[in-house]
Amino acid sequence: MKAAAVADHRAQTARLELLPVVAADLAPLQALFSDPEVRRHLWDDVAVDDVETDNAIRQSLRSFRAHGYGLWRVNARGESGLVGCCGLREVGTEAELVVAIEPRLHRRGYAREACLAVLGHALRRLRLRRAIAMCDVNNAAGRALVAALGMREQHVTRASGFDRTVDVVLYEATLADLPSPAAVVPLASRREG
Repeated sequence: MKAAAVADHRAQTARLELLPVVAADLAPLQALFSDPEVRRHLWDDVAVDDVETDNAIRQSLRSFRAHGYGLWRVNARGESGLVGCCGLREVGTEAELVVAIEPRLHRRGYAREACLAVLGHALRRLRLRRAIAMCDVNNAAGRALVAALGMREQHVTRASGFDRTVDVVLYEATLADLPSPAAVVPLASRREG
C-alpha cells in the first residue's frame, strides 16, 4: 500500500492514534492474538500462528485498497507501543466491527474510543449504510461494549468458523446511532502549524 493511501486512513481520538496495520506490525499483533483472552473472543479460541496473522494483515491491506477500511493498529497518542487493534472486516456484503485491546489495558475506555473512531470513519467518511458486530452470546464484556457504542441488538444467530459453531448476537449501527462526530479527527485533514 502506498504511503499516501495509508495516511488517508489514519485517525486519532483524544487519546489514541489509529494506523492501518502493515507487515511491520506482525510481531506485536501476533503477541496480541496469542493472548488467551483475546484469542477466545476474536479467534474462537483457536491458536493463531504468524502465518494466520500475516494473512490478516494482507487481507486488511487489500480491504483498505478496495473499501477504505480494514484493521487499524491502536496506539496511545505520542507512543509507539501497541494498545490493541480495531477495524472492520468484510463479511459477505457487510462490514463487521472487530476489536482487541491488550488485556493489561482493559477498563480504560480504549476499546470504546477506538471503536467509535472506526465506526465514525465507516459511517461518516466512507458513508457505509451500516456496520455490524457479532458477539458470542456469553461474552458479557463484548456485548456491553457494543451496546455502549450505540449499536442495536438485532437477533441471535449461529456463526461458524475455525471448525466451531457458536451462538452470536448480531448488532448493527447506522450513522443515526453514533454519538457526536467529535470522537474522530482524521489526521489526513489536520494542518501542522
